[in-house]
This record gives sequence, C-alpha cells and structure tokens, in this order.
Amino acid sequence: MGLSAQADDTNTASLSARLRARRLRVFLEMVRACHRRQGYCRVIDVGGTFAYWAQVPDAFFAQHACEVTVVNLEDAPLPAARTHLRAQRGDGCVLGDADNAFDIAHSNSVIKHVGDAARMRAFADQIRRVAPQYSVQTPNYWFPIEPHYLAPGIQFLPRA
Repeated sequence: MGLSAQADDTNTASLSARLRARRLRVFLEMVRACHRRQGYCRVIDVGGTFAYWAQVPDAFFAQHACEVTVVNLEDAPLPAARTHLRAQRGDGCVLGDADNAFDIAHSNSVIKHVGDAARMRAFADQIRRVAPQYSVQTPNYWFPIEPHYLAPGIQFLPRA
C-alpha cells in the first residue's frame, strides 16, 4: 500500500484509519467509564464534524446515554436520524458553556488550526474548563511524515 493509500482514513486497512480507530477505542472507554459512574455521559467535541461520529454506532450512544455536542465555527446540518448529536456554533478558544457543563471534552487534531500560541493556550484552557476529563489528539511535530502533504520532513523546512 502506497503512502497516499496509507493516509486514506476511509480505507479501514490504511495506517491512518487504524490509528484513528485505536484513538477512538480509548475515547469510547472513557465514555463507558463515565456511564458506569453516573448513568449518562455528556461530550463536547470542539472543532469536530458529524462525519467523524458516523464511525460510532447509534446503539453505543443509546446504551451509554451519551449525547455529543459538536462545536464548530460554521453551522452544519444535523444528521436527521442521529438524535444523540447536537450542533453548537462557536469558537473553541472562547466557549460560552459553563464550567464543567460536560463530562468529557474531545478534540481531534484541531489545536494546530486555531492560530498563534496565545490562541492555542486559550483553546487548551477552554477544553480543561468545560469538562473534568478530556481526550485531545494533537499532532506530533517530530513525526517524520507531514500528514497533510504526506511528505517526509516538509514541516522542518524554513517558512517563506
């Protein structure tokens, strides 16, 4: 399988899809533990998409009384049949939710897109503020393959 095929997260055999599935399993165990503690679980996905949640079966959400609020800068249409998903328009660096309004905050490779170091810090502060637990996937600058361009070492080149 070539490099671009390994990055195709729609192909379940690709490295990208396998790594994403592994991260998701860890997150879903957090939801299970939350449900065991209190009988439900409220999740905020900061910067996420509804398409991301398509990989989680509806039965899982029902079994664990889990609702996910997906926060993004732009409105997106809610999938009609997925009643456990909510949409919220907002900036992950200045969330309007109360402290600990959720049980788990989740974010998948979003922090690198929020702007400068001050905004990254604000984003991290908001994640910690709105939930007592969090699952935040961040890119590893030192990983040899840049994930967007699939080019080895491109992230180490000087900026223009």
